[in-house]
Amino acid sequence: MKTLAYATAITVTYGIIISIVVELTACPIVGLFTSDATVITLGVQYIRSYIIDAIFAGIHFCFSGFFAAWGRSYIGFIHNIIAISLVRVPGAYLASKLFPDTLFPMGIAAPAGSLLSVLIRLGFYAWLKHHGVFSTDQAA
Repeated sequence: MKTLAYATAITVTYGIIISIVVELTACPIVGLFTSDATVITLGVQYIRSYIIDAIFAGIHFCFSGFFAAWGRSYIGFIHNIIAISLVRVPGAYLASKLFPDTLFPMGIAAPAGSLLSVLIRLGFYAWLKHHGVFSTDQAA
C-alpha cells in the first residue's frame, strides 16, 4: 500500500508540474503543430482545460495497477464505462452545443471523467479495505 501512496504522490506532483508548464506555454505548444491563428486560439482553449487531466488520470492509473495486482482488474472496467458513459462523452457533447464559440468547456470533459474515476476508485478502495481484502497475509 505504500507503493500505491508513493506512486500516487509522484503522479500527482508530475501532473501539477506539467499542468503549470502547459498553462504557461500553451500557445507555443499548439503553435508547434500549426501556424493557423484560429486553430492555435481554439487549441489553446482546449489544452488549458484538458491538461488538468494529467493530475487525475495519474491517480486512477495508479489504482488500476494496484487493483489488478490484488486480482480486482474488473474495477478498471467498471470505472471506465461509467466515466465514459456518464461524463466524458455527454460532457463533450453538451459543451459543444452549449458553448459553440470556445473549446475550453469541451476540454473539461476529460478531467471531469477522470475525477469521477478517481472517486469511484477511492470508493472501491475504501469498501475493499473495510472488508479486509488488503490484509498483509493475503499479499502475493
